[in-house]
Amino acid sequence: MSAAKWIRFAVLGSFSALFFWLFYVRYWKHRDCVAAAKSSCITPEGDNLIPAGAFWVVPAFLFLLFALAALRKGRGARGRASG
Repeated sequence: MSAAKWIRFAVLGSFSALFFWLFYVRYWKHRDCVAAAKSSCITPEGDNLIPAGAFWVVPAFLFLLFALAALRKGRGARGRASG
């Protein structure tokens, strides 16, 4: 595999990890408080969290899919006879 493919995978995987971390910090960690408040929740750290924090999982999964696709890209051409 080429170095460019691994770099692309590392960058996309890093973005995915960042968004999964944001999802955890902004929603999952305090999901009980957000659900009980029905609108917003003040954490012990003073952050105001809302249910829209669950949105962070969407770009996390998209970047994960892009990272996995970057690994698979070009894999099918190997081993085929040309011509």
